[in-house]
Amino acid sequence: MNFRKRKPFPRRKATAACGLFVLTLLALVAAQTTPAGTEPIALLGWMEPWPDCDAGRVAGLVRAPEGFLFLVNSSAGDTHAAQVVCADDSGRVRWSRTCGEGRNLAGRGLLRLPWGCAFCGSVAANLGQADFYLAEADKEGEMLWQREWGGAGSQELNALIEDAAGNLILAGWARNENREDADLYLAKTDPRGNLIWTRQIGGPEEERLVAVSLGKKGSIIAAGQRAARENETQILVLKTDAQGAILWQRTYQLHEEARVADVYATSDGGALVVSSYRTYWYQPEECSAHALKVDAQGEPLWEQSYHLGPRCCDELRVKPETEGYMISAYAIACDTSARDLQILQVDWLGEPLWRTLYSGNGFHHQGNKWGYWMSLGADPLVQGLKVWFGESTGELRLSARDPRSMGKRKDKWAARVVFVLPRLCPIRLQVCDIHGRHVETLLDVNCSPGRHSLWWDATDKPNGIYVVQLQTSEGTRTEKFVVMK
Repeated sequence: MNFRKRKPFPRRKATAACGLFVLTLLALVAAQTTPAGTEPIALLGWMEPWPDCDAGRVAGLVRAPEGFLFLVNSSAGDTHAAQVVCADDSGRVRWSRTCGEGRNLAGRGLLRLPWGCAFCGSVAANLGQADFYLAEADKEGEMLWQREWGGAGSQELNALIEDAAGNLILAGWARNENREDADLYLAKTDPRGNLIWTRQIGGPEEERLVAVSLGKKGSIIAAGQRAARENETQILVLKTDAQGAILWQRTYQLHEEARVADVYATSDGGALVVSSYRTYWYQPEECSAHALKVDAQGEPLWEQSYHLGPRCCDELRVKPETEGYMISAYAIACDTSARDLQILQVDWLGEPLWRTLYSGNGFHHQGNKWGYWMSLGADPLVQGLKVWFGESTGELRLSARDPRSMGKRKDKWAARVVFVLPRLCPIRLQVCDIHGRHVETLLDVNCSPGRHSLWWDATDKPNGIYVVQLQTSEGTRTEKFVVMK
């Protein structure tokens, strides 16, 4: 089935090095113009290496009372190990636990539990052979139990969720001995990891499940991919009842070498599937996100593509929000070579509302109607993580600096406005004169939490006293400033 591609986000033409230079330069300027009553800008945060994890990369992350839990895959020579790392809100490692050391264990899915966490993957005994792996750990990372099962061939678990009874639903793939193609695999275990049922669903092509979500009345929606022609992949979506009996199974053509990343079972009985793919074959580091919405019978409703750029392409996740869906894409390396998180907010039809990139050197924000503005603050990555997990990032604040001439352009005057939002909410930022008459609306959008700043061009405005007003669902703030040229 073919879909009409929507126009993605406009691509940034600046190189990564240029972008880093601009961020650093703006940070230095902002450091000299921090309004009174706000904390100084700190560019370094979450940039401490995690030496116990070698040069591993994060495959999964969840929020924990002590901070954040990360599932890391690292290597030492010819062997691989999975580690669970607990970091506090400043990114410093509280503890890390290595599982399957020397046994070639690869972790794929991570799940937060009230008493700790569960994770799954595969453990390789011999070359070309691997078994399913499932384990639970307590809040300090101590192993509570581990389960391994499989048979001749290779098997892998890629995702897990918990149902209302505390049972675990697992999704992955299995390749039997003497077979070249893999089959879809679903399983349910009790809270101790003992198998209740398994389902292996074969087909003529290579098929793998990589994500799973819980739907209405205990139904299960899993997503993965089916190998098609060279450099082309089909999206595969499967829906079963609570016992694993298939209700329907469908594939959708993407015309790209896609990698399905996550699925969310929507309230209408359908699903939203997100994938990543290379944007341009001649630029392998450039990638985009793809979102596909299907109804309760698997019929496609809409699809959208969003350009991500050269960073944040390791893992993608999706979850619902008040006005639509939030998609996150991240790349987090233990040696700090990558500490980036990108969040897309889209409406119920997949139309982009805003996009924010968080990194160790600040973050920038883009909307579909009003362009860019720069936002800088301490620990941008942890701020992005709090946005993703729906947490407050501070109290509502607003400040404004009197207009000043802009560099060599002595005829250009601009006032700097800074505001802090504790959480995602609709805002209206406007400038009025001293009598309350409307002068200009600066922003009228749904805005992400955190500290934001922008410039208001006062070049053509008469001298006098002005008021900048910030209206949000969290409250209203006003601030006066004087235009005197």
